[in-house]
Amino acid sequence: MQLPLQPRRICTHVLSLGILEAKHRTKKIMRHEEQFQGSAAPDWRVGRMETDRAVFEYLEKLEPLLRADANILRDKGFPVDERCRINPAEFGGGSEPVFSETSIARDRQLVKARKEGKFERGTETTDAMGELLESTATIAFNELWFGGRLVKVRTAEYDDYIGGVDEFIVDTQTQEIIAAIDTTTVPDLKALALRNNVNKGGAVKYGVAMDARGARKTDLANLPYLVLSIPPKDLLPLARVLVERKGAPQARELEARVLAQLIKETDVFATEVADAAHRGQYRRLRAIFEEIQAVRARPERVH
Repeated sequence: MQLPLQPRRICTHVLSLGILEAKHRTKKIMRHEEQFQGSAAPDWRVGRMETDRAVFEYLEKLEPLLRADANILRDKGFPVDERCRINPAEFGGGSEPVFSETSIARDRQLVKARKEGKFERGTETTDAMGELLESTATIAFNELWFGGRLVKVRTAEYDDYIGGVDEFIVDTQTQEIIAAIDTTTVPDLKALALRNNVNKGGAVKYGVAMDARGARKTDLANLPYLVLSIPPKDLLPLARVLVERKGAPQARELEARVLAQLIKETDVFATEVADAAHRGQYRRLRAIFEEIQAVRARPERVH
């Protein structure tokens, strides 16, 4: 069966001054039926209840893959939990704490309050879709896509819920943190104050810096800011590919479109949005993505 990974118009203007609030709005996000219209595979033309059930099912099935990725990241020095999220507890205590226990506890309370406010608005399924998006994209980045060039690490909940940064990306060739990422299934909700976000850059309180000894815990600032959009009609088939370990051609097709999206986005940011102080960052990112694109487009050798 051909999975419904069909081309979709790339939305490059996807940020807003109220980016965090937009990220957690629910009405448009849960219009799954509309997202699935036009799919080539009738199996995926399902109603909302079936879609919700699939989201929770894939979340459960992806847990072993996330744990395996987390073990690899920890071996490289990244202070992550079993869901590949940065763990703030690793930044306190010991002989040289990065942040005080009081600061970490305060951040935990802020996240708790934000979560409680969301659940009062009935966003459990929306949160599950967001969790599936971040989990699936993390596994795809780290295991399936880009030839191992890029590693994606999920941020701590504080940086996600309060700071609006979902992940950051490491270039394994240079061992640099090259971008902060905001992931979304509905790019239209991110309709954009690019000048504010792009020129301010992404900030991560619980971050890492790479050196010869591995990952060092520190805060990060002025990271190039990117938005990664994977709509539900592509997300669920990608989760299926990861779980069943088959369907690589469809996953490669989506990888190619994600790369094209990132190249287009960095080009727009570099030429139309970023100020003079930040254009070079986005040109450099575009060059990295174009280099990966060229390598991945080469025919695979048959041994």
